Amino acid sequence: MSNLRLNDIWRNVGNEISFFTEETFKDIPSVSGVYAWFYPLRLTTKNIDEFINEVQLVLNYDCDSNGSPSRENSIKFGWDIIHQKIDFAPKNYDLNSFRHIWQKIANDQDKFDNFRKVIMRASILLTPLYVGKASNLKLRCQQHINGTAKDNNFNARYENYAQKLNISSKSVKDLLFVILKTDEKGDVSTESEKLVEAVLKNLIKPKYSIH
Repeated sequence: MSNLRLNDIWRNVGNEISFFTEETFKDIPSVSGVYAWFYPLRLTTKNIDEFINEVQLVLNYDCDSNGSPSRENSIKFGWDIIHQKIDFAPKNYDLNSFRHIWQKIANDQDKFDNFRKVIMRASILLTPLYVGKASNLKLRCQQHINGTAKDNNFNARYENYAQKLNISSKSVKDLLFVILKTDEKGDVSTESEKLVEAVLKNLIKPKYSIH
């Protein structure tokens, strides 16, 4: 297949990828495919630093630490031992030069509402929190929400951490569920879907997926 023909998928990709929130989970089709959970950029405060810090905290998660990335190590030097503790934290982009613009937007309700919509749409540009595959996407969504999926505990990992952070989206049902159908014509095998999932996990490295 040529690159030109491959690029044709973008002409109707909207028919294959769909986005769902708590209000529309009931509309998820019971078909096979790959999926991802995204943290919704739901701007609920007029304090821009508070909003950015919340999202950064959610994304700054490590499965091995079961929370913020942190490691401890001991190094021996003869009769002495040095104890090390390393914490990983994101460095924020400096917004000081934009604060006058933000203030104008925050003080105008119409502009603020439009800004919130743009930021919310941009949620899909974030790194997904979790990536997986399922033979029944609707069922898998409910399993994650209820914490009943037998082969993983994404629900527990996310909700326990979210409760500690005291953020606005504390439950899996508050997240954005995105699906990509893979078996519309019956020509994608279960093995192929597993391979797609494995490739995506390697490329995306979703924070809340077990590696």
